[in-house]
Amino acid sequence: MVLDDTQLRIRGANPPPENIKEAERRQRELQTINFVEYCLMGAAAIIGITLAIAGSLLGLFILAFPIGFAYLWIDSQRKYLDQRSHITNLPIPLHAYNTEFTLILADNSTVKTTGVRL
Repeated sequence: MVLDDTQLRIRGANPPPENIKEAERRQRELQTINFVEYCLMGAAAIIGITLAIAGSLLGLFILAFPIGFAYLWIDSQRKYLDQRSHITNLPIPLHAYNTEFTLILADNSTVKTTGVRL
């Protein structure tokens, strides 16, 4: 039986819309984490320079602890996003189905072959 090529076939969207939404959400979260990190670096630099000019060694040590914890939190958030990216970046299976083709050769003979259409 030869399949009619004019017949419409229903195939799912590739990639699925939910994977696209998950990837966009992950990208927004990564941008937010980067923004927080840059703000933290800027604020730490300004406060650190001010404390260094004032000569407050104790203030610099006190400043170092919250910044260290903030960087640990930022690093853990990035690792969490990287773990989730492996889940959403899995290969998307395509719906393959066999199709029969009838080919006409130069001597007007025909050859029937079956191919896989993706």
